[in-house]
Amino acid sequence: MSKTLPEQDTTASRLADAIVGDFLSTLIPGSGTIVQVLREYKKSKLKEAHEILLEEIKSGNRVLGSNEANDFVPIAYRYFKAAEEGATQRKLKLLAKFIRDEIETSTLDFDRFSRIEVGLDGLTTDELICLAEFARTTREFIHVLRKPLLLTNDDFDNIKNRLRASHPNRFMSDYKMLASFALLSGKGWAIPLVMSVYGGSTSPYYTPTNMVAEVMDVIDELDLTDTAAESNE
Repeated sequence: MSKTLPEQDTTASRLADAIVGDFLSTLIPGSGTIVQVLREYKKSKLKEAHEILLEEIKSGNRVLGSNEANDFVPIAYRYFKAAEEGATQRKLKLLAKFIRDEIETSTLDFDRFSRIEVGLDGLTTDELICLAEFARTTREFIHVLRKPLLLTNDDFDNIKNRLRASHPNRFMSDYKMLASFALLSGKGWAIPLVMSVYGGSTSPYYTPTNMVAEVMDVIDELDLTDTAAESNE
């Protein structure tokens, strides 16, 4: 497979344009300009996604064999669909890097990609920063400590301390951090656990799921510094 990608223009997209146009025309007289703006926005998002994915594939050391096309095509479709629906540039870059690594290791898998794509949907910069810290801890457990990926409350406290140190303006309170990890849990990235403390009360903490291990290398390639974060919000 050559390192080029087809332009995205599907019958479903044209049908959606027609439906939106009819809907707006009914509600707002003279809404043709709005429809055109929506079309241009969708076109620009697909162009952006095309350039991001092509750049990542070109940066790799391997091209797809003809027998792998059946695995790549549905993944590419899902990727461009996410772009068409307004995925942020940061999400597109992370997905493109994930696809690149799957190609490099000959492990393209539509179900795994779909799980990652859904898991990233709607995550804010706060959640992505927490996910990146989870990824670093996961790498340490797997490659350095060679321990099972099940954090203790002390391990989670270490994560919170690192987040406070690296992003003091974002994570000044435990509440904000726990809220971000709770959202990650709802997306399949974390498992909520509870530690009993003195007096019979409980203290919540989180441990990463195997999904984190699947993105732990590519998420480190994203710029999640506060300066970059502000430009994406």
